[in-house]
Amino acid sequence: MPYTQEFDHLRSRFSQLTGTTLKKREFWRVLSRVGKRSRKPQPLFDTAPLGGLPADLVQLLELQNPWWSGKPLKPIPLFRRWACDEVMRRLQSSLTPIVAVRGPRQVGKTTVQEQLIEEMLRLKQIEPARIFRVQFDEVPSLGSFNQPVLALVRWYEKNILRGSLNASARSGEPAYLFFDEVQNLKAWDPQLKTLVDHASAKTLVTGSSALRIAGGQDCLAGRASLIEMGPLRLHEIAGMRQLGALPPFGPHMQIDAWTERGFWLDLLKHGHKYGRVLKKSFHAFSELGGYPVCHNGAEQRSNLADVIVNTVIERTFLHDLKAGPQGRRRDRGVLEETFKLICRYAGQAVNPRRIRDEVAHVLGAGVREKLVSDAIRFLASALLIHEIPPLEALTKKQSHPCKLCLCDHFVREAWLQEKIPIAPKDLANANQAVSTLAGHIVESIIGFYLEGVPGLAVSWFPARHGEPEIDFVLTIGMYRIPIEVKYRRGAVKQSDVDGINSFCGQQKYNAPFGILVTQEFAGELDESVIAIPASVLLAVR
Repeated sequence: MPYTQEFDHLRSRFSQLTGTTLKKREFWRVLSRVGKRSRKPQPLFDTAPLGGLPADLVQLLELQNPWWSGKPLKPIPLFRRWACDEVMRRLQSSLTPIVAVRGPRQVGKTTVQEQLIEEMLRLKQIEPARIFRVQFDEVPSLGSFNQPVLALVRWYEKNILRGSLNASARSGEPAYLFFDEVQNLKAWDPQLKTLVDHASAKTLVTGSSALRIAGGQDCLAGRASLIEMGPLRLHEIAGMRQLGALPPFGPHMQIDAWTERGFWLDLLKHGHKYGRVLKKSFHAFSELGGYPVCHNGAEQRSNLADVIVNTVIERTFLHDLKAGPQGRRRDRGVLEETFKLICRYAGQAVNPRRIRDEVAHVLGAGVREKLVSDAIRFLASALLIHEIPPLEALTKKQSHPCKLCLCDHFVREAWLQEKIPIAPKDLANANQAVSTLAGHIVESIIGFYLEGVPGLAVSWFPARHGEPEIDFVLTIGMYRIPIEVKYRRGAVKQSDVDGINSFCGQQKYNAPFGILVTQEFAGELDESVIAIPASVLLAVR
């Protein structure tokens, strides 16, 4: 008789469902009789009416959905991030059956879910039974289900909704399904595909690790509308800290507007109009980065670095480290050293071979380049970094490495225990080394921010054939906009704009003008160059 772990688990579930405890040999006889009656024996859970769930799992679901029994939600932050209204707009529009929000840990994705649910209940727009939320990183007992998402939904239909999702939708009262950290489940994407292909509901999926959307794009193509939610934007920092009015510039403009000079000149006017609050917000961002926990006043300044390390970096490593290539566990030491080096080289294009050599210097000669490359892909999947590829101009494949941009410079400070200011007034008396490093960090911030803007294709332009390097190139339709970061004090030099002028002078790149990112200098330099302070650029959207 095969006394396996699965057998013991089935026996335990049988006892929970029937109230009868059988010895192992007796339970084996029961399973044998069930098998003889069915040509295709099914798992015990699948034969339970409409997906029966263990009692402890039901209790956890009731805890995560207190509104079912008329209980209040836990206290929720009052400040709403920009994504909150955007998610609601997309849910109501029904353009796609799924709205997916991805982003690094601790940027407020779960809070967005909770705020939306609270608003629905407060305005009495939605009956409590029509809201079903599952936070999957708190549900450890789903491994025994063949299709846990579908099993949970079947249970919800029978026991809470008291009817099918389709019947509810046909009556004009669709159910709302909120799935948080769903990427922790294996094969989550085909289950969601099956669900939305055969049932009608408003479905919001949030998660870290890029939701592992890269692995599920084919499965969910045309079914999911994706929103990337990064660290706080400057107008959000101003709002959380109550610094004054700082509306975002052009939050609903089409991305095509970025190809017009008037857009950037109006942005300069916007920066001048709200300059006082913008400077305060950028200084707060310089001090503490863009994570909400750093600006809500709940933690002391001295504790914030530890909080970021524990809740952002360590938690990412802990939850996602197991999912290595072909199921192999990643090497924690290689991952940590790779991330440390990316923090040091933030905003720069570094060959993985160079990173491997430096990691091997610390850990030993056995470190292979493939392990380092996999570590970089893991960090990008976790959205701790963005990889900005070189521009593939004229369909020529490039051999240059990607530029590595960190999600937030305070993550760098917390991990390396090294503070580099980026606010202009804090750099007034800085030495050349600090100023240069600050420039790289600002380049990293801008790269990560631009990569998260929908509709933008972001790359960098390596120096070649007498053409200078360009820090970033935005491809929008048929146009390309070069962006050069010269983050230093004083007047702009001719050498600062040579790269932009060269790029714009090449008809093949179709670049109408370029952007020079500065510390504080602003204005039109010539027909090809518009100078914009970094703080003003980050006020867009």
